[in-house]
Amino acid sequence: MTMENESHSLRSELELVEEIEGKIEEARKRAEELGEIVGEISRYEEVTMGSPPKIVASFYPNAYFKHKKLLAAVGNYVGVIDVGTLELISARVSSIARIDTMAAISSDAKSMPSVPIPAPHGLVGKPAANIEPLLALEVKTEGDNVQLGEGRAARYAIEPQSPIILPKPEILERMLALPSAGPIFGALTVGEEAIEYGNKVAKVRLPIEDLLFHILILGTTGSGKTTFIKNLIQDLRNYEVNSLKPVIFIVDCNGDYTQIIFPSECEDELAKKLYGENIHLPSYIKVILPTTHEFVKNISSLETLAERYYEQAFSWIIKRLEHEGYKVESEFSKVDEPTPMGTIHLRILKREDSGERLIHEVKISIIPYAFKFLEVKKEIKNLSPYFTEQARELLDRLFKYIEEKAERQLKTLEEYIKEIAGMSARDIEQETNIHRGTVMNIIRNLIILNDSGLFDVKINETEIKEPKLKDIVEQGDIVLLDIYNADIQPKAGKILALRLLDQVFAWKKQIEAVGEPNPLAFVVIDEAHRFFPTHGLEEESYVVLVASKLERIARMGRARGLGLILATHSPKDIHQVVLNLCNTKVVFRLESTLVKELGLPRDYAELISKASDRIMVIKSHALRLHYITAKTPLSVVGHFKRY
Repeated sequence: MTMENESHSLRSELELVEEIEGKIEEARKRAEELGEIVGEISRYEEVTMGSPPKIVASFYPNAYFKHKKLLAAVGNYVGVIDVGTLELISARVSSIARIDTMAAISSDAKSMPSVPIPAPHGLVGKPAANIEPLLALEVKTEGDNVQLGEGRAARYAIEPQSPIILPKPEILERMLALPSAGPIFGALTVGEEAIEYGNKVAKVRLPIEDLLFHILILGTTGSGKTTFIKNLIQDLRNYEVNSLKPVIFIVDCNGDYTQIIFPSECEDELAKKLYGENIHLPSYIKVILPTTHEFVKNISSLETLAERYYEQAFSWIIKRLEHEGYKVESEFSKVDEPTPMGTIHLRILKREDSGERLIHEVKISIIPYAFKFLEVKKEIKNLSPYFTEQARELLDRLFKYIEEKAERQLKTLEEYIKEIAGMSARDIEQETNIHRGTVMNIIRNLIILNDSGLFDVKINETEIKEPKLKDIVEQGDIVLLDIYNADIQPKAGKILALRLLDQVFAWKKQIEAVGEPNPLAFVVIDEAHRFFPTHGLEEESYVVLVASKLERIARMGRARGLGLILATHSPKDIHQVVLNLCNTKVVFRLESTLVKELGLPRDYAELISKASDRIMVIKSHALRLHYITAKTPLSVVGHFKRY
C-alpha cells in the first residue's frame, strides 16, 4: 500500500470515528428525550442475532436500584437507541444476572470469613440482562418535538454502547405498537407492577371496532372480572363512532351492574392515572325487569313497581352511602306510552362542612317485562331453547289440533295446557302423526314456560307485554336485564337472556334495513357459562341450539356492529364455540391446569396462575405483540357487597 493510500485510509477511519462519536452523542440526546437512560448495550459481550439472539444490557447501578422492580424483572420492556441507525428498538428482558463483584474477585472462596461481613461495594457492579428485540421505530426530531414512525420487526444487530432507556409511558405505548385509541383495558404491567414514569402510566387500549370480534373474560371468583367489566363499561360509554355513542346491554345475574349508577367507595390512584380525576357516572339507565304474577301481587301501579324495585335493589346501597356521609333523595313517577314503565329519580349529595354538595343525578326507568300469549304464540317454538328440533317443527300442528278439539277460542297458554292435559298421548300420536316423545317434549316445555309466571301479567289494568327495543333504546343507553332482582326460576332466566340476545340482533338488523342511525351495540353477559354451557352441563338439545344461535349472532352481528362481552370462571364450563368466536381473551387468575387449555406462552401462564387480584393477561388479534399484561384499578363506579 502506498503512502498516499495509507493516508487516505487513516483519514477515512478518523472520519468514521468522528461520525460514530456524533451518533453516540445524538443517540444519548434522543434517549434523554424519550425516557430515562438506565444503561447501555454491553461493551464486553458479543452481540449475536440468531435464535435466540444474544444481546446483553448493562444497567447502571444507581438506575438499577432506583427502578429495581422494573429493571430486575424478567418481562420488563426497555428502549434502545441504536448507535448505528439512531432508531428506537423496543426490547423485552428475557433473563437477568446479578453477582457480588467483591466475592467474585476473591480467588479462594475458602478464605472468606465463616460469618459474612456486609460488603456493599460488591453490589455496585453493573447488572447484566439478556434482552430480546421486538420492534424498530424511526425517530424523527423537529426542534424539541420527537416523532416515532411505525414499528417493524427488529432484525439487525444493535451496536454496543447504544443507550438503554426506561421509556415515558406514551413512548412505551408506541414502542409496543399498542393501539392509541379505544376503551382502556388497564395499565401496562411488568409482572404485577404497573409501569409508571413521571406520575403517568402506560395505557392498554383496544380499538372499539375490534371489540366487535367479541371478548371472553376468564378468572376465578374474586380475581377481578366484574371490576374489570364495570371499568370497561364506564370507559366504553365515552366513545363515539359516526357521532353515535354505543348502546350497552347487560344481563345481570347477581345484582352487580345496577350499582354502576352510584359513586365508588374507593379512592384509587391508578384509576386517576388511567381515567382522570372526574368519573362521569351514567345519568340514565333502563332496567328491563321480568315481572311474574307472583311479583306483582302487591303492586297496584307502575309507581308502586318503581318503589318496590328501589327497596329491593337500591335501599341497602343507599344506607351504606348515607353511613359514609352521603344523602340520597328519591322520587317516583310513571310513563304509560309507548312502553309502560315506572321511574326512579335519585339525587346523590355529599355532606360537607360548608353544606350539601350535589354529586350526581340519575334517572332509572323500570320497564316491566312479560309476554302476552296471543302476541307471541307464533314465536313460542323459538322462545324456549329446551324444545327439540322436531318439537319446534311440529308445535304449530299440535296447537291447531288442540284448538280443533277444544271447539272454542283459547286465549292463554294455561288454557292450552289444560286442554292437552285431558288428552291421551296415544290418541294425539295417532291423530296428528307426532311421535309420543315429541309430544311429551312439547308438553314439558309449555309447562316450563307457563310455570315461569311471565305470561298474561297485569299491573292493575295495565297489560305487561314484551317491550320493543325500537321503542325504548336510544344511542348511548345502558339497558339492563335484571334477572337477579326479578327472583325468577333459573330456566326462565336462561330463556329471557337468550330472548334478549335474539331481540338485540333483530333490532340491529331492523335499523340497518330502514337506514336509521346505527350505533354500535355490546351485550355483556357475566356468568356466561349459565347460558352457553359445554356438553354435559345442560340438556343436549339446549346446548346444540344455543351454540348454533350464538355462532350465528356472533358472526353476523359483527358485520352489523354488535359485539359480545362474556365472562366465566373456567374455560371448561363454557361451550367451545365461545372460545372459538372470541378473538380477544382477558385472563385473570386461574388454576394452572385451566391456564394450559388457553395455550398461553409459558411465562404468561406462570404469572397468571399465581397473580394477585385485578392482574390480567390480554391475548388479542388487535395487539401487534399478541400478548400483554395489565392491571385494572379498583372499580371506578359502585361496587358493593351485601356482606
